[in-house]
Amino acid sequence: MENASKALIMAAEVLIGIMIISLGVYLFATYSKTSKEIYDKQYEQQIIQFNTKYTNYIDKENLNIYDIRTIASYAKHDNESLSELDRNSEEQRVSVRFYGNSTDLADETDEAWDNRVKTDLNRIQGNNTELPKYECKIKKYNEEGRITSIEIKSIN
Repeated sequence: MENASKALIMAAEVLIGIMIISLGVYLFATYSKTSKEIYDKQYEQQIIQFNTKYTNYIDKENLNIYDIRTIASYAKHDNESLSELDRNSEEQRVSVRFYGNSTDLADETDEAWDNRVKTDLNRIQGNNTELPKYECKIKKYNEEGRITSIEIKSIN
């Protein structure tokens, strides 16, 4: 009789131990899933915030050379903040190019930009008092959803 009661106590201890371990595994799985979801949402917010500075200019047909310079400056700043390895990767860099031109505007010097602005200002003659207009389109996103290529097209 005494051995039977000890056996029941031991069985109860084993069952309680299994229940505690199961509860620990359940809590770990639940909290790790929750933290992954939080991390994923934060990462998604970072991507949206990154893209927003470019998407503000997308599909607008009244952009001027100063807007294009702003877009290129954003791209230059974003490219400079990349690691050395990512800076040379087409999947991470943001490139800004005029339609049909291979020159990346994000890599242009201040002197080159001054020349571009002067060229556009020289187009203002006679009754034409407006700067040339441009439109901006996103050409490519990377796997993460970040904008990596922007195309600028003259519309006049």
